[in-house]
Amino acid sequence: MTIAEDAGSAVLDRQDRTGAAGPRPPRQPTRRRVAVALLLLAALAVAWWWSHPRAFGGPGGEFGARPERLTPVYVVMVELAGHDVELIAGEPRVRVFGGEVQTEVLLCDGANIGIVYGDDAERRCAAPADHRRSTDWDQVVLRFTPSDAGTVAVVDGIDLTYRTGLQRGTEHVGWAGAVVFPLD
Repeated sequence: MTIAEDAGSAVLDRQDRTGAAGPRPPRQPTRRRVAVALLLLAALAVAWWWSHPRAFGGPGGEFGARPERLTPVYVVMVELAGHDVELIAGEPRVRVFGGEVQTEVLLCDGANIGIVYGDDAERRCAAPADHRRSTDWDQVVLRFTPSDAGTVAVVDGIDLTYRTGLQRGTEHVGWAGAVVFPLD
């Protein structure tokens, strides 16, 4: 008997002792594996739903503003759509050209702002930290305060992080447009 025959008979002897004859057949998916996969998919779906609220309906239309003097400009970004919302943060998407402009997200109640020049809207608006619950406000407004003449602020809405019911997440909302401040 050769070494190869010895090795072959040793394998046969081992297979005989374990009761296995040949390679194992592939395992069929078990009910447990299918159940775990379905639970994982359900958990992912709930996590996605929880972090993607849609209380405001996404971005809106366009606007353009040209004040005659260097004065604050207030532009409504979104109006409350009948949902109970708690605002956590608001981050404007603004690019500034030719100077400096400070932007601030404000919550206004009964101000009926579309585009307003000057500080007339200030008394009906407050910072989000002052009143976050939607029962205290009905519009999210972006205030532009220029530092330099000839400045242009280009806006692509705002990113609102908020909570409504069981959901919490960030939604890109508001209007796109430009505020062009005068040269002098």
